[in-house]
Amino acid sequence: MMHTIYRINADELNADFVDALKTLFRHKHIEIMVHETPVTDTKELEERRNLLAAETQEALALFRQGDLPAQSSNEVIKALQADLTES
Repeated sequence: MMHTIYRINADELNADFVDALKTLFRHKHIEIMVHETPVTDTKELEERRNLLAAETQEALALFRQGDLPAQSSNEVIKALQADLTES
């Protein structure tokens, strides 16, 4: 019995992927299970961290200028913390 795990970004799925599965498991019954996985790609993680850092700096600058009320800054902080928890 063959067992294979593919980790791929959903945006990269195409007909070639399905054709490869059909070739690999020709004439066999298969089960396909899909679930979201944590990001393990260091490049993607770095991009997400850079974006989060930029958003944090922007929010901090707005707060210091008085353009972001304290209540809004708390909401921003909670959202940023949620983003960090997901990463």
